[in-house]
Formats: sequence, C-alpha cells, structure tokens
Amino acid sequence: MRIVFSRETLAVRIRKRVGKDFRQYIDEIQDTIAKTSREIGIGHTKRERERGKRRLSRKIQELSDRLTLQLGIYGDYNIAHMLMTGMVAFAWSVFILKAKSLDKRRPQEDRKAMARMVEDMIDAYEEILKQAVDYGKIYDKQAETLK
Repeated sequence: MRIVFSRETLAVRIRKRVGKDFRQYIDEIQDTIAKTSREIGIGHTKRERERGKRRLSRKIQELSDRLTLQLGIYGDYNIAHMLMTGMVAFAWSVFILKAKSLDKRRPQEDRKAMARMVEDMIDAYEEILKQAVDYGKIYDKQAETLK
C-alpha cells in the first residue's frame, strides 16, 4: 500500500481543510492534560507520569486519526500515522513553550529559556529533516547497485 496525497501540497490542505481549527487539536491536548492532572495527579510519582503519558498518547493517536481523515490522506497507515502524530505533537509543543514564555507569573529567566527553545526547535527540526532526507537517499543508491 502507498500513501496518497492529492495534487495540493500538504500545507495547502491544512490551510483549506483545517485552517485555524488546528487550535482545536491543541485545545483537546490541553484539556486531556488538565483532566489527567485532576484524575491521576500532576506527575509526582513514576506511576502518575506513566499513566499520564499513556492517556496523552491515546489522545494524540485519536487526534492523528482525525487529522488524517480531515486532510484526506490514505494509503500506508504507518506513514500517515507518523506524519500526523508528529504534526499534532509538534504543534502542541511549540504552543505550550510559546504560551509559557509569555506567562508573566513565571521567572524572567525561565521565560527567556522557553522563548529560546521555540527558536531552537526550528533549527532542530530543519536539521532532523535534512538528516532524514539524506538517510532516505540510501534507497536510491541501493537500487542502483541492484541493477
């Protein structure tokens, strides 16, 4: 099975089909975290942290499935799942760091560190993408050697 996209780029599909509604994905993660904290705890113990991570993982999977449908992506479920979970998790991570970097109740040094981390994530993801693309090119080289 292969993954299938339309002729539109993924960015265009997100703008057209999701638009500013991507906020709903972030809000649902926030709600899950708040509910988990009330019901399980805020992570003082390893057990609380593990239970919280499992709930969060289930929520991200649910949102990933919804985003896959909303964008009309089908085919290789592994690729679709990894793409969508990455997008949802990345969006929330950037949101929370940016929000906390603006929270005046937090110490100024913490706020600066979080703001730097948002900027650093851009560079980090560019590097990750570059390395992944370069690594993926080995398939071209392997195919050539099999000829």
